[in-house]
Amino acid sequence: MAKSPKEAGESTARELTLFMLVTNRDCLLAHYAILSYRKLWRIYRSFVLEVYANCLSPENKARYFPQWRDLPYVSIRDNEANGKLQRVKGAPFVSPEGNAFRYDDNCEHYDEVWTREHQRAATPFWATVDADFEVLEPQFVGEMMALLRADSRLAGVSTDYTSTEIVFDSYSNRVIQLNERWHTWCCIYRRETAKYLSQVSSFYVEQLLPNGRRHAFDSYANVQQHFLQNGYRMTALPADFQHQFIHYGAFSKNKSITEKNVRVYRFLAIAAKRGLLRLPLCGKPNHLTRRLSRRVFNRLFAKAVAERQVYDFDAA
Repeated sequence: MAKSPKEAGESTARELTLFMLVTNRDCLLAHYAILSYRKLWRIYRSFVLEVYANCLSPENKARYFPQWRDLPYVSIRDNEANGKLQRVKGAPFVSPEGNAFRYDDNCEHYDEVWTREHQRAATPFWATVDADFEVLEPQFVGEMMALLRADSRLAGVSTDYTSTEIVFDSYSNRVIQLNERWHTWCCIYRRETAKYLSQVSSFYVEQLLPNGRRHAFDSYANVQQHFLQNGYRMTALPADFQHQFIHYGAFSKNKSITEKNVRVYRFLAIAAKRGLLRLPLCGKPNHLTRRLSRRVFNRLFAKAVAERQVYDFDAA
């Protein structure tokens, strides 16, 4: 059931696989994200967007699959095409490193999927793209690919990077040291890095520091350090590409955004990030638009933002 890119044959000749993991909670926004790659398709046709349908309901499959299959760059993977998977929200499981986790929902854990599928990369480059990551202007992908083609020791390029920092972790209600990471919402890797995922998984790990503080490595941060230790580099896009995309953030935990308010949510989030007028001499109007949109967004969607800052392991 993983057809398309006009019935598969094309995908083997493509340069880049964009791997998008979609769940029932984020498929509403994923639909807009998937459509947004039409902008990339107009300027770059050597990619496939592999939509990994992670235990989607029959209703969501019926609603979205026909629309997604019509897009020339989409290939759909239904992980329950051969039978229902046994994943129970809140149930415990153990990562490859032996650390205890619980399932966020009645579907596969994202790191479980990423670790496995990264190793199966069939194109020269393979990327994680979140279901809530939307393309606003497509040129940033070309820049990322140019950086990777130019340097064989560059393991991957992300749209965003955060250095090691001391932060408050809302999931544990504790202050932690969070290791540097090149973020997963859009990060392109060269295929040969896949071999390291059999040595170090993409799962979150942590170490206890002498002062008792937790030193945490978020998803992919630990394996990225493994790349660096094996002679590779990682990098991120320059800041002037930030207006070309938006990452809404942790939408797989969504409970409040519905068909009724998703358009307002998107409009305000985009306006809060980059304003409305992508024209010269519009700096001041855009600045005012960003401030106003951010204020309205925070007022209307404070609950939606808050619910994504905590775990919800209660059975559905």
